Amino acid sequence: MGDFYQLDLTDLLETGNWDNLVWVEIKLSEEIVARWGHTSYYYNGEVYVFGGRATDDLNDLFSVNPTNGKVTPLKAK
Repeated sequence: MGDFYQLDLTDLLETGNWDNLVWVEIKLSEEIVARWGHTSYYYNGEVYVFGGRATDDLNDLFSVNPTNGKVTPLKAK
């Protein structure tokens, strides 16, 4: 619940081939709180993660660059 993985669907979408699908772990630049029930989305080359639950509800927001694993804490306005 505190790890970060990426799945490249290019081959599946281009050829319909399921055989080459591989989950790749992305090592993050800093440790994040392990969580479940969060929301995440990919936009403009970054993955944004909001909230979730650990021992209590989380109300944090951060982005992850999937190329280099850099974690950037963000503040919502």
